[in-house]
Amino acid sequence: MNHMTKKRWFNLPAAVVVLGVIGVGAAGCGSGGAGQKAYETEVRLQGADTQQLDKNQPPPSFSRSEIREELIDIREAQARGVQSTSFFMPEGNSKTMDPQGSCPSIGAPVPDTDQITNPSQVIKDNKKPIENGGGNLVIDQQDPDGVYRGPTSGTWVMCIDTNTGKTYAQYWEGPVRVVMAASEWDFTKHEPVLTGEPPNIFTDVKINGGSTIKHGGSQK
Repeated sequence: MNHMTKKRWFNLPAAVVVLGVIGVGAAGCGSGGAGQKAYETEVRLQGADTQQLDKNQPPPSFSRSEIREELIDIREAQARGVQSTSFFMPEGNSKTMDPQGSCPSIGAPVPDTDQITNPSQVIKDNKKPIENGGGNLVIDQQDPDGVYRGPTSGTWVMCIDTNTGKTYAQYWEGPVRVVMAASEWDFTKHEPVLTGEPPNIFTDVKINGGSTIKHGGSQK
């Protein structure tokens, strides 16, 4: 004999159901409010702490910055194209590596990725139907020579022919080491040494004994 269990349904008053839903919602809102208050308290305390640190340990202030002066000198040397010497180094990080070539040069080496014009352009995309939400898109822009420049480790150096004095461009895929002065490579020390005075574009600084030294390393 099969005994069938009958399901019993209880009709709860509507007010009880509504109060239960409100209670759950209130609990959620209460939790969110507490989190927001905790965040605001943390921000307020951190702001007060920063004010105390700025008052008791204020950041330094300088009337002159040597690192700023050095960067100004370097940028001016790059822009004016002062005499330099470029050494074409092989790939690798060995301290005893010697260059595979060198040349008297002008200014600093120029990475092949450097560009005169903006490499990007903005395209308006407001036509209907707007599939991507509308707005503007930034895409690559063609270079003046008619190609799109890709990534490369190549570098251009403006070398000087010591026989004729004419300038020619040399391209190198490896690292290029440049000294902003006439120099040559010391194969014993595996480093460049100056053979002439650095350009007067660099600022002189005082050293011990009252003599001066240029940023390029030439004492006088």
